[in-house]
Amino acid sequence: MFLIVTARCPKCDEEIEFQSKAGDCLVETYDAELGVPPEIAVDLQFDFETCYHNGCNATIELIPTIPIPIPIPITNIAMRVVIKR
Repeated sequence: MFLIVTARCPKCDEEIEFQSKAGDCLVETYDAELGVPPEIAVDLQFDFETCYHNGCNATIELIPTIPIPIPIPITNIAMRVVIKR
């Protein structure tokens, strides 16, 4: 089973779905801007999906708001979408 992380295309604002097998693999959906569990954030970092609405590529990256020590003591990490060049 997959976890789904949704994000908005930075060009057309259409929803893009990213899939991850990290974590518990329950059928759950997360919003990238609201935050995802750390193991999912690490799995999807630099991953990309194609926005089929206008053919652009989008890459999910972690938002480095603070240095994150290892092990990660937080429950959610916000992510942002940028266009892959």
